[in-house]
Amino acid sequence: MPPTPRPTLHTLNGMRGIAAFAVVALHYSQPGWNLAPGGYLAVDLFFLLSGVVIAAAYDPRIAAGMTATEFMRVRLIRLYPMYLLGLIGCVALGSLAYAMTAPILGLQLLMLPAPPHHGDLSLYPAMQVAWSLLFELLVNLLFVTLHRWLTTPVLLITVAVAGIGLAFAATAHGTIDGGYLWSSVHLGLLRVLFAFPLGVLVWRHRARLRLRLSPWLVLPLIPLACALEPEQRAIYELLIAILGWPLLVIGASNARAAWPWLDWLGRLSYPVYCLHIMFRSGTLAPHSVAGAWATAGAVLVMAWAAERFYDTPVRAWIARRVPPARFSATAAARDRYSPAHNLPKGHE
Repeated sequence: MPPTPRPTLHTLNGMRGIAAFAVVALHYSQPGWNLAPGGYLAVDLFFLLSGVVIAAAYDPRIAAGMTATEFMRVRLIRLYPMYLLGLIGCVALGSLAYAMTAPILGLQLLMLPAPPHHGDLSLYPAMQVAWSLLFELLVNLLFVTLHRWLTTPVLLITVAVAGIGLAFAATAHGTIDGGYLWSSVHLGLLRVLFAFPLGVLVWRHRARLRLRLSPWLVLPLIPLACALEPEQRAIYELLIAILGWPLLVIGASNARAAWPWLDWLGRLSYPVYCLHIMFRSGTLAPHSVAGAWATAGAVLVMAWAAERFYDTPVRAWIARRVPPARFSATAAARDRYSPAHNLPKGHE
């Protein structure tokens, strides 16, 4: 069984699960029926939560000497099996941006973006939600490579510059929704470079951030934020991504609700994200409101089964053959590698 997460992470895990279902609601929308027209805002929440969780899990390990190669190997083992399952499903069911050629499919199997193809600018035509995984891995690589220099001032400057750039780019684009096409790659980069470092800051300084919010308040606000569709679209989206999500995550990072069902939601979030997209189009795509509900229910069951009987065993099998490195978390190593080593107790 997986280890029980810290109580402070339970609410964050629940947020990730709710956000994944907001993406499902967006992609399964029907004419005249869309529960989450702003479901793409969930990606900004994913990036922010990732910064919190990665800092919580890997700040001490990198401080102890974990190398970039070791870190990225762990991240790929975490992400690739479910990505591969989703990719196979998309190809099998024809839920593709365009017909696959062998070279493009080869790139997608390697989790690499495809070049523009006959006017289609999709980064991941075979599994269209995988663009966010690309940016996740890129920012993970930056995190581990530059870790010793990622002090609070550096992170604050990064967040500020990316936030200003994101405000200008989203205003010019008319929306924050971008990153999945080559024409909007800059938006994807700005979204992740704002949210992920901010998540790292939230985790390292959470004890100084006095805000504490109940899951009963935090969790309903996520679908509510994704359900609204105001006229001033870009301004609203920027307010949610730059102010709304960070406030919710700060409040949730200080919550003490040790509720197992929140962890369950978090465990299902990644399988739901990877598997639902195979039904967005293709042979089994829903064509009615009832069909959308039924498909979403089927995805939930598939995600539970895939997480329990495929993803967890496969990652364990890989880990046994690629044993993790052993780190010596000495004080000298922390001082040498970790910019967080001098934070007061409780800010690890």
